[in-house]
Amino acid sequence: MYLYEFLVHKKITPMFIHFYFYSDMLKQMNTAYSSKACKFPLKFICDLIGGEAKEDVTSLLNKHGISVVEGQVKFFKTLWKT
Repeated sequence: MYLYEFLVHKKITPMFIHFYFYSDMLKQMNTAYSSKACKFPLKFICDLIGGEAKEDVTSLLNKHGISVVEGQVKFFKTLWKT
């Protein structure tokens, strides 16, 4: 039973952190850097999140309405999705 609880906890904890921490961080960045002229390197966002694969980060960004074009992240306040 202990092993099962440990494995479930190990799987759920990253999902919990991913949802609340990264979503909040992205929402703040989306507000702060919302501009047509401002482009953020995708690699920098990947490094902030902890070295995740670019495809995974792009998927997370797209889920929140943030577009990624040619390796550049474009934030727009009006397109934010929760």
